[in-house]
Amino acid sequence: MMRRAILALGLVAGLAGPAAAADLALQGLRLGMGEQTGEIDALYEGVYRQALRDSVGLAAPYHRIQSNFRDGRHLVLHFSSAATGHKLFWVELVRAWPEGQEKDTADNLVRQLEGQFGPAAQKVDDRQEGRAFGSLALVWTAEDSAPLPDGFALTTDDLNKLFDQSFQERVAMFGPGFKGLIVQVGIADGKVRALRQELVDLKLGASVLVPGP
Repeated sequence: MMRRAILALGLVAGLAGPAAAADLALQGLRLGMGEQTGEIDALYEGVYRQALRDSVGLAAPYHRIQSNFRDGRHLVLHFSSAATGHKLFWVELVRAWPEGQEKDTADNLVRQLEGQFGPAAQKVDDRQEGRAFGSLALVWTAEDSAPLPDGFALTTDDLNKLFDQSFQERVAMFGPGFKGLIVQVGIADGKVRALRQELVDLKLGASVLVPGP
């Protein structure tokens, strides 16, 4: 399983709207997919294989797979405990584009995401007219996610925090039962310069990570 599991993988993200989409998935990956069922192996050995530059499986402190792709994407897959079936509970995908090589505008990216999956449950944007750099974040909740905490609302102060939060800080912000997608976008002159996408099930992740301090 481990030998096959480090072959290849590609992902953009799976989303759900504020009313929650029934299928939180993209490119064949879903939260809760079991590593030992062969579903993820099939992806590694199939359509993603040629895209991979290198990949490594890590067993401590819990099972993860880190992959780098030829187009610059960096992907980390996190799996739950053996007792829960080594299920996928967190997918982190990060990509950055050098100046002059950006391929899309931030507004177009948001339109594409919300056009496919509906309006985000949460959205915050700190762009200002006349300022070259900015950022935005969007959050979608899964159909079986616990509700966001009462009064929860992303603010511009949260934007920098989101880019470098630990699992525990995610739990503190979104609640221990959150399941969904978090998208963070770094913007330069209106174009996407950096993109971080997280498909995460915080409840399942508590099988291997302490959810609080």
